[in-house]
Parts: sequence; C-alpha cells; structure tokens
Amino acid sequence: MGKKLIVCWGVFFFLLSTLLAADTLVNAIIWEKQAFSIVANAPLIVSFNITNEGYYLLLPGGVLNIAHPERLTPVNDLLDSIEYDQKTLTPPLVEIKLKTKKKLQHTIYIEDDGRSFVLRLTDLAAPPQVTAPSVGHKLTRVEFVTENNKLKLRFYRGDNSYGEFKVYKFTKPSRLVLDFQPPITLGIANELPVGLGAVDRLRASQFTWEPLQVRVVLDLNDAYDDYIYDPQADYPLTVLARADAPPPVLPPVSANAASPLRNVRVAIIAGHGGSDPGAISRQGYKEKDITLEIAKRLQSALRAKGAVALLNREGDEGMSMDEQAQFANRNKADVLVSIHLNSFVNSATHGAE
Repeated sequence: MGKKLIVCWGVFFFLLSTLLAADTLVNAIIWEKQAFSIVANAPLIVSFNITNEGYYLLLPGGVLNIAHPERLTPVNDLLDSIEYDQKTLTPPLVEIKLKTKKKLQHTIYIEDDGRSFVLRLTDLAAPPQVTAPSVGHKLTRVEFVTENNKLKLRFYRGDNSYGEFKVYKFTKPSRLVLDFQPPITLGIANELPVGLGAVDRLRASQFTWEPLQVRVVLDLNDAYDDYIYDPQADYPLTVLARADAPPPVLPPVSANAASPLRNVRVAIIAGHGGSDPGAISRQGYKEKDITLEIAKRLQSALRAKGAVALLNREGDEGMSMDEQAQFANRNKADVLVSIHLNSFVNSATHGAE
C-alpha cells in the first residue's frame, strides 16, 4: 500500500482562507566595511532622509524577518548606532535610524533586482576613488547619490566601467529616457522602485537586438524641475527637484486594535528542508516543499490579523531542532507553530489530523 500525506486540521483551515499579497520580508540588516545594507526577498521601497543626527530610513511595505527592536553599536569612527524596528504592521512599515559621528559622504546602490539597498558611507576628507571607463558589454548595476534637491546617477557595466548613454526628455507622462551605447545587454531588473527626489521608478529593457541596445526610463513626479547631463562627470546624470518640493508622502499609519492577534509574535517553522525531504507522497511530492507553501500562506493570514509572523526559511534550507528553538527565542516569539504532514501505510486513510 502506498504512503499518503495527511494535512493537520489547523493548517487545512488556513489553506481555505483568502490569500493576501505577500509583504516584503527584510531578511538582513548589515554593517560591514563602511557599508549599511538591507537585504529583502522582494524589491524594496526606501524613503531616505538626511537628519541632523545622521540618516533616517522608512520601508513602506516592509516586514522585519529578523529580531527587533534592535540597536547595534558598530566599532568604527563613522557611526554611533544603528536602530531599527517594526514601526507598524497595518500597513507594514519599518523604521531605521543611523546616527553618525560627523558629516559623511554617502552613496546609494540598488542591487540584486532591487532586493538589496546599500548605503556606503565615507569620510568627506577621503572621497571615493573613481574607476576609469573601459569596455563592457552588460549593464549590471545602477548607483544613486542624493545631495539636497539633486539625485545623481551612474551606471556600471560588467567590468565595473561606466555605461555610456544619451538622454531624452518626454512628457505625458513625464520621464527621462536613457539610451545606452551599443553593444550592451541588460543585466539589471526590468523595474526598480526609487522614491528619491523627483524620480519615482526606474524601468529597463533590452530595447533593440540589432544592434544590442539597452534603454532605461526614469519615471518623474511633480517635484521634477530639470536635469543635467555631463558624460565627463563622475555622475553623468543629475535629476533636479524643485527647491520647494514637499517630501515624499508615506502611506498612512493605521491600527488594527480590534484583532486579538495584534502584535502577537508567531514563529512559523516550515518542517524539514535541505537534505531532509520529510515524507514523500505517491505522486512524488516532498513534505518539505508543501510545508513551506503552507507556512507562507499561514504567515499572510496571520499578518492580516495584525500578528508579527516570522518564517524560519524562505527556500530549501535545513534547520535543526536546536536552531528552530533559537530562531523562536531570538525573535521573542509568543507562539511557535511547527508545520508538518504525516504519512500512513494505509492508502484508504484520508482527512485531517
């Protein structure tokens, strides 16, 4: 008789629930080699502001998948502290504060298809060195620098040389179009949220194949004033915002006080993973794959009720029992839910357990 997988009753209930769009999970916040990095499972939207104390960042739609609130004290001469917390869950909003010891030069990188936001900080007395242009055939990275009402951009090819382009201004809707010198192929995401100054979004495409040419479009907002294009400058393109332009409007913060699950911290363990597949059904489905799918749906359902729901894994990674307990303790979980499916030798057996 073949083995059969049986879904536990509580998990089965959530499978029947209406599914919600997944939030952007912030899986890591890192300070290393004078660079502050945010790593997520989906493209990030970052509101970036300079304050008297340092830098203030907000991540609309972001949910911390790491222990929080947290205050880090880097051992260096640039930062006093890094503080981050889940400001609200409905709507999701992450707050990050970087307190600096002095005024710094900052450079912003958007990498990994928008899933990585990097803020590199350097002492004004030692500005970063610029690499001389050379030949390259793939557009691999875009770099942003904010300076008062200016947003400066440059683009890198695969060998870390600069991508050369021409700029055109279009209206209705308002946008800047950048056509890169062929031959060059696309190596960045087709769409990156920007939300800095007068630029809302960056879109990229392989515009032509003969010759190989990449086109990048910057979607502009009402704050746009003008642009400066200087192919010989360190940052060839500067997008200017009006001096009187208001700061970006963030989503309103609302409350879900009526839910009994509001702010309850739930650690969700997607059973098995890695070299441990768990039970295998007659059709060849692995328990570790099904538990992960159920865990993600459970997370969405719990978050809709205001809970802080955190997953122990996003992909096919293994985690020992001790590591699962450490994951729950590190995140100060009120509840731990471990999802499994059972097998049985009698194929006539069915239903929930």
